[in-house]
This record gives sequence, structure tokens and C-alpha cells, in this order.
Amino acid sequence: MWGGLRRRASVDYGLTGAIGVGLPLIVGSLLGAFTEGAWVGLGAYLLALVAPKGPYSLPARRMWASFGVIVAGACLGVLVAAGGLWWSVPVVPSVAAIGAVLPWIGITGPLTVLVAATQPHGADLTNFVPAVAAGALWMLLLMLLPFRWRVQKQLRNSVSEAARAVAELLEAPRTDEALRTKASESFTEARQALELTRPTERGLRRERLIDALVRVLHAAVTLHGLLHGMKDPPPEVHEAVVFQAARLRVLADAIEHSLHLPPAETHTLDRLAERIDELRAEWRTRHDAGEGAEELYLRLLVLEQILRLVRRVGAAVESAARLAGKLTFERAGPALPGAPHPLRGWRTAVRHVGDRSPTFRYATRLFFTTAVALAVVAALRPPYGNWLAISAMVTTRATYGETLERARARIIGVLAGGVLAALVLQLVHDKFLLALVVCGFALLAFGFRGLGQTTWVLFVTPTMMTLVDFAAPLGWEVAALRVVLTVAGVAIGLAAGRLLWPRGGLRIDDRVRAVRRAHAALVRAMAEVLDREKGDYEAAYKEARATSAELVKARNRLAAEPTPDTERIAALKRVLDTAQRVRDDMVTLRGLLPEETVDPGPIPELLDLVADTLEEGGRCDAAAELDQLDAHLSQLARARRAEVRSGEPGDTPLRRDLLHAAAVRSALRRLTSESFGDRDEDEVDAETAR
Repeated sequence: MWGGLRRRASVDYGLTGAIGVGLPLIVGSLLGAFTEGAWVGLGAYLLALVAPKGPYSLPARRMWASFGVIVAGACLGVLVAAGGLWWSVPVVPSVAAIGAVLPWIGITGPLTVLVAATQPHGADLTNFVPAVAAGALWMLLLMLLPFRWRVQKQLRNSVSEAARAVAELLEAPRTDEALRTKASESFTEARQALELTRPTERGLRRERLIDALVRVLHAAVTLHGLLHGMKDPPPEVHEAVVFQAARLRVLADAIEHSLHLPPAETHTLDRLAERIDELRAEWRTRHDAGEGAEELYLRLLVLEQILRLVRRVGAAVESAARLAGKLTFERAGPALPGAPHPLRGWRTAVRHVGDRSPTFRYATRLFFTTAVALAVVAALRPPYGNWLAISAMVTTRATYGETLERARARIIGVLAGGVLAALVLQLVHDKFLLALVVCGFALLAFGFRGLGQTTWVLFVTPTMMTLVDFAAPLGWEVAALRVVLTVAGVAIGLAAGRLLWPRGGLRIDDRVRAVRRAHAALVRAMAEVLDREKGDYEAAYKEARATSAELVKARNRLAAEPTPDTERIAALKRVLDTAQRVRDDMVTLRGLLPEETVDPGPIPELLDLVADTLEEGGRCDAAAELDQLDAHLSQLARARRAEVRSGEPGDTPLRRDLLHAAAVRSALRRLTSESFGDRDEDEVDAETAR
């Protein structure tokens, strides 16, 4: 528990947020400029909401863009405030809708406009924009300048989590879909953390460390493919695999805590090799006696491949251990990133509108939710009514499930955070002490932001409640009123998510067809590799994985609807599971392919048949092709026995052909049983019409 808490917490990020938000309040309280200090802290807080993620240039660009959005939003909010509260009803929702479509605006733009437009009546906003801009710039410099010192912890944590995920997958009895997905996602996070260092050259030690762990992942998938078709593997196999998994976990701890990893023992591999030698001696005895030992020979060949894979895993783990022992990081200095194309985001937005995509529907729903909340505030004029609109706006999410989850977390966090704020406002009246309290809450909020939405809301609620109206006289009644308004805003967001939830826009059928075609293309690309033809197998694999990822997003949106179609969701899960197994089978075939040229025999034709079946639908009738493969395997076995009798027991091309065919037979048999189901009638009619 504490290990996971320590990995997910970010003390340095919390300190940056606390200094950026709290120091202006402290200076303002010492100088008596309470309002200006609060405005500067507000600008710093708004920019701190943009957490740095992704490649170094991406958070830098994102934060500079957010700085411009905050300045523009503050100017627009001051203009709206001058026109009156009713002007905020059309303006703020419009900015919120645009932010839902354009990620570089996000929630920062509408939140800035809303806070500026709902400043207390009669407040002098002459210095509001410069103060907010100064606070945002102050936080921007804090976020960028020490950014390089945050890289080491984030990279170590993400790489160690990837190692643990691979260890969990490796010692599983078979390739579990959930564990496979977890391992893949962990490497995505690790590579994102790697890019945070903004490396100027490739092939550095930290990148080679991740590549070594990826080799372990692929070897684990290939190993499961071999074990899938093997009856009663000897216990030495399980012992060797479990040892390597344990070694990976020790490596993960060493990476996370910068520990030295001692060399590994090889006794488990030695016992597996001895077991194979015993089987080889048994086969030779039976072969010399003229007994039929073909099945024993094929089992022996598969075990040799398993030993080779386990040794490959061990070599990759030891390579990762050596790389982790002297892990260094290139320092990433702050830099102004290149500006993106100004029309790219707007073209995407127009496409969302034309397609009536889920993003467009979310933007529409966010517009109406925010407009209703602001109309209530403008009509009833409750004290601190901006909390009603803020809560409704930030609670509304892209799916109903996310909205419901956000609402629960916000209610729990606001109730607990409101109690904290009430205690603070009741006990602390000195502005300097109150500024120190805000620093403490900001440290907890930003430091533990990664723990979840509830924890974030718990600590950010008293931070915002004491920050937005820092200069005003406060009391516990104010905190209680804000809690009530926040809960009311959550209720508005939930009602909008339930009543204003236009379905559709997911194009699930199109995505399923894309998955089917992409995986058929992947299988054909594997056939081209075996035939030594020109083809881009890596591109086909990436395309297949990308189409599956798009279908996963559509399935998750479908599951987050108020009344999800459980049968459709289950059918999509079966499609995704089939797609994952097809990709794993391709990893197995690719991993068992030796560097030397082999005779693939009838395997490419079998793969072409599987590809046609995956694309056209239905079950694959490959009985004749599988019989042909078995006949080819028997022919190779007989030829190999003759070769051994003639005095050539070494590693010959014929032996490599036999070794490859015996190893991939199980994966091919499993592959022929895969199916995405029958095609829908609309697609068949469309192809017939063409």
C-alpha cells in the first residue's frame, strides 16, 4: 500500500504548486495587497492545473498555450463582468464548448473566464489581468525550470511498473488478456516518461533498458504460445519461468530505488537443459530400437524452443539489470517549442461537428449545462454563486459513466474538504497564517493528485475556497454555503448527463470492420515475411493495434451510457479478445522465426486462408491445410532422422526447418480457430453492389 502511494505521489509537483500558489499570497499579506496577491495566486493555480505529461515539448507547448489562454480568458472575463452577470450566460458556455473540442483550451479557458466574470460586484478589476498573467507566468517558470529534476523519478517508477507487469504476465499459465493489456499500457507510460527527457540521440542507456523489457514481453507471449499446445510440460519449465519472473520483480525494485542487482543464478536453466538431455537420450534409445518415437521427438523440439526462449528472457533481464545499474538521464533544459499549425485544431473541430462525433455531443451538452447553471446564478444572485457554475461545468464529462464517477468523487471530496475549509476559516483570521494554510492545502492537492479524483477534490476544495476570495472577510458560513452550491452544481451536471445524452456517433460497425481488415492484413504480412517477400510487417502490426484501440474507446463509451447495451458490449469484448489473440499468435510466429532462412512449407498458404476468413467472417475450414502441415512436418521428421543416421547430427538447415515447423504448429492450429463472426448484411450487400 505504502509503496503504491509513494509511487503515485509527487512531492516535487506538490512543492511547485504550493510555492507557486502560496508565495504570492504570503507576499500580498505582508504588503497589505490582499486582493492583488490573491489574483496572482489565482493565475498560478489556473496554470498549475495543466499537469506536465507526455514528451517534454508537449507539456512545454501545452503550458505556454495555457498561459495565453489564461491571459485571453482573463481579458474576456473582465469585459463580461463590465457588461453584467447575464452576459456570462452565453459567453462562458461557448468558451467551455470550444474547450471541449480544442484540447489546448481545455477547462482552463472557461474556468478563467468564469472566475473573472463572477468577481464580487463593485470590485476594481483594473489590475486583474496583469496580476493573473503575472501569476500564470510565475507558475510557468516554476514548472519548466525544475522540470528536468522531475524526470528521474517518473521514469524510474514507470519502468519499474512495466517490469512488474511483464513479470505478472510471464508467470501466468497462459496469455491473460487483462495482464497483456496492463503490460502494453505500462510500456506506453514508460516511453512517455522516456520522451520527457527530450533525448538528443537514440540508443541511450534508458531507452535500451525499455527495449530489453519489451523483448521479455514478446518472449513471454511466444512462450505462452508454445506452452498452449503442449500437454503436461515438465516441472522444470515452470520452475525456470517462475525464477525469471521473480528476477524481474527484484529488478523492478532495484530500478525504482536505484539499488544494485547481483548476478543471477542459472541452476533452473541447467535443470531444464538436463531434462531435455534426458528426453533426447530416451528418444535416441527408442529410435535405435526401431520404435516409433515421432511424438517424443516433436516434444523434444518444442522443449528446445522453450529453453531457447527462457534463455532469451534471462539474457534480456540481465541486460536490463546491467543497464539499470548505471542508469543515467540526459538533462532536459527549458526551451520554447515550435508552434503547431494554427489551423490543425480547427480542422479537427470542424470534422467533429460534421461527423456529429461523441466529442461534438459532449461539447453541446457542456454548453447547455454551464448555461443553465449560470442562468440560475444570474437570476437568483446567490452569494458566491460562481461555485454553482464551476461545479456544474467541471462535473460534466464526455460520458455518463465518467460524469457519475466525477460526481461521486466531487460530492465526497467537497463535503470533507468543506469541513476542513470551515475549520480553517473559523480558526484562522490572520491573512499571513491563512496564506500558509493555503500553501499546505496546495502541497497536498498537487502532491497527491495522482491518487484519484476524490483525493484531489478533498484537498483542492479548501485551496480554492480560501484562494478565490482571499481578500474578503470569511467565516465558516461561507464554507458551508459553498459546499451547498457545489453539491447543487453536481446535481445539475448529473441531470444534464442523464437527460441531455444523445446516443450515437460511435460508428461501432465501422470500427469492427476496420479491426477485422487490419488483422487480416497483419496475418497476410506475416505470410509475406515467411515467404521472404517485401512487406511492412511492423506497420501492419501497429495498424492492427491502433484499430483495436479505437474500438476499445468506442466500447468504453458504449458501456458508459445511462442504459448500456450489455449484449453489444459483450460482443465487442469477444471481438477485442480475438484481435488480441491474433496479434499474440503473430508475435509467436515472429518470435519463433530464426534468423537463418527456413522452408515455410504450406504455412504461408494457411495464413492466407486464415486472413481471408478473418476478413470475410465465419469459421475457418482449414482441415485440409492442417493435414498438409502435419504431413509436411512428418516428412521433415523422416528426412531429419535419415540425416542423423547419415552422420550429420549438427545444426543443419533441415533441422531448423523441422524445429520451426514443430514450434509453430500449435499456434497455427489455434489461429485457425479464431473468428470475428459473420459479416453484417449491409457490408455484404455493399460489396455485392460494387
